[in-house]
Parts: sequence; structure tokens; C-alpha cells
Amino acid sequence: MSRAYTRLGLGLALVALACGPKGPGSTKSPTTGGADGTTAETGEVAIAYRPATLRSKATVELTSTGGGVYLQATGTVRATLQIETTDEGTRVAWDIDGVDGLKIDGTLPPPATDPAAYLAEHGKGLWVLDAAGREDVGATDAHPGNLERRKLVAAEAKRLTDARAAGKAASPDVAATLLDRLPPMLALPAVPLQPLTPGGIDEQTTTTEIEMPQFDVVLPVESTRRVTLVVVDASGTHRLAELQITEDRYAGYELAEGGDIELEEKIEGTLLFDLDRGIPYRFEQTTTTSFTAGELGSDTTRIVRAEFEPVP
Repeated sequence: MSRAYTRLGLGLALVALACGPKGPGSTKSPTTGGADGTTAETGEVAIAYRPATLRSKATVELTSTGGGVYLQATGTVRATLQIETTDEGTRVAWDIDGVDGLKIDGTLPPPATDPAAYLAEHGKGLWVLDAAGREDVGATDAHPGNLERRKLVAAEAKRLTDARAAGKAASPDVAATLLDRLPPMLALPAVPLQPLTPGGIDEQTTTTEIEMPQFDVVLPVESTRRVTLVVVDASGTHRLAELQITEDRYAGYELAEGGDIELEEKIEGTLLFDLDRGIPYRFEQTTTTSFTAGELGSDTTRIVRAEFEPVP
């Protein structure tokens, strides 16, 4: 069980408190022709990230409501990802290069700074991933490369917490909210922990903890993730694995002063993964989150459609 003050905890505070060639050694399994003219592989395949530098282009849609606050943001985020693999796991350094066509709507006051410029300046960090491509939250949060961004987001969460404690009205800052909410949408998607044949499912159940100092609790979160290998298309230059990804997360906690904290989150996505280069090719995912804490609450929907290209 891991414990960390995660981006999820920060994000809830911001809203709820508002009142080429194939790689060496690659082989192909027996194939069968598909009805659509593609060639589908039927053998077992292992899916894992390899060292690479990628350019990602992600269209993102974020909608959040709670505490009388409504926020909708859409835009295209361009980023550079540097994947490094070691015996301890995988590290992904990421840097937002720019945000195009950013549109913001809702009830929040106009931002004091240009959110797109703010994201390009401060939107950088590093993810530490386990063997399945899932984030090691504790190691990520402890890495110095994430310190500046986490300080900015934590300061905003503290401002909202202090205002609530003093009985004062306070609205989340748009730029700080986006700095907190966008990075998880740019994260590399999870891949199966074990080799799969088409139709096979990799299911993992985990328990993590979210420190929520604004409520003085540690929230245990139960997660069940299923990754299904739908098909392996071997008709092109590179073999592409199509994966369906679902994840359900739930947490419940009874507050000492009365009332409950409840978190429900559902993730559904599709990943096309380049097996020969060990990199994602295209990814779409929708995440819906419902959170309540006593009389406070928020509902958030995050949609991302991303494409990746290797940097020569």
C-alpha cells in the first residue's frame, strides 16, 4: 500500500473547497487474415515501454462542477516525453511545449495570468512508473523534478483551505487548477502486466492511500484495472496492439465530525500500442470522478485524445 499527497487530493481541494524499423530481436507470431483486409496476430505478445523521446499532441476536455463553481476547458496540449527504463522501473520526463486553442468557460473569475503561458512555463515534471506503466505515486511526488509544480498547486489548495476555515468565499485560480488537472491527462497509459493473447485480460486490484490534509484524513482507495488485448494488427510497417482499458476506483470514509467522504471514479480508454518500438501510437480516454465530503462535493469529467510520434 502506498501513501502520498497525490494530484487527485490536490485537485479535489481546488474544486471541493471552492465554496521506423523494428526493434532488435522482435519476432512475429502466426497470423490470420482479418475480414477488413488487415492481418491479425494470434500468438501471445508482451507489451512494454522502451526508451524513447516522444512528441505528444493531446486534445483535452475538462469539465468540473462543485460548490457553485463550474469550469469547462478545452484545448490542444503539445508536450515532449522522455522515456527511460531501468532495473527499478520506468521514468518519464515530460514538458508542456505549448497549449493551442485554449478555451475556458464557467463561473470562475477571469485568470490573473494567461493560463496557456502559465502551463507552458510551469508544466513540467517526471513520472515514475512501475513495470505495468502505472505511476508510482510516492516516488513521483518525492522527485525533485516535480517540486516547483507541486508547490504552486499546494499553495493554491492552502489558500482555499484557509479561506474556508475563516468562513470567507474563495474561487480557485484557473491557471493553478489547470496546472493541477492537465498533467494526469497527459500521462502514458497503462499496459498489461503480463503477456496476453488476443481476447486475453490482465486484471489488477490495488489499494493506495490519498493524504487529504484539508480534511485531516488518509483516504484508502480500492482500484480494479482491466486491460484487454483486442487484436494485434500486423498489416502495416509496425505491429499495433489495440487495448481496451477500464478502471474503477472507490473510497469511503466516515468523518469524526459527522458526514462521509466518498470517491467514485471510472476510467474507460482505448490504446493503440506500437509493439515493435515499444511506444504508444494513439490513445483515447474518458475519466469521470464524483467526490463528496460532508456537504461539499464535485463532479469532474476528463476526456483526452492523444497521438504520439518518436523524435529521431
